[in-house]
Amino acid sequence: KERERVEEESAKGKVKELLKTIKDSKIFEIIAGERSELIQIASQLTTLRPDVTVILVNQAGEVVGMSKTQDMGPVIKKLCKKAGGSGGGKGELAQGQVQIATLLRLMQEKEV
Repeated sequence: KERERVEEESAKGKVKELLKTIKDSKIFEIIAGERSELIQIASQLTTLRPDVTVILVNQAGEVVGMSKTQDMGPVIKKLCKKAGGSGGGKGELAQGQVQIATLLRLMQEKEV
């Protein structure tokens, strides 16, 4: 119970910070956290801002994409493939795995 409460508080803090990073109705960030926490954070963000598409990646290369305005399956599949991994899903939620070094390079080169 205590661990869940601490995770929830941590997620709320991250949500606040991530809301400041919205650009062109998107949030695309690498953050610390387990995949389950990324899903929780993305869910909170899309609840607060249904117009925003969220893509979060952790240091292990786990990817979570969530949106109330587009099918995330093809978006995450394309991103993961470009970054040396794989992924998919349908509807509001998609997940995958990337090679984090490749993703960082693509982000620096503005390829994603």
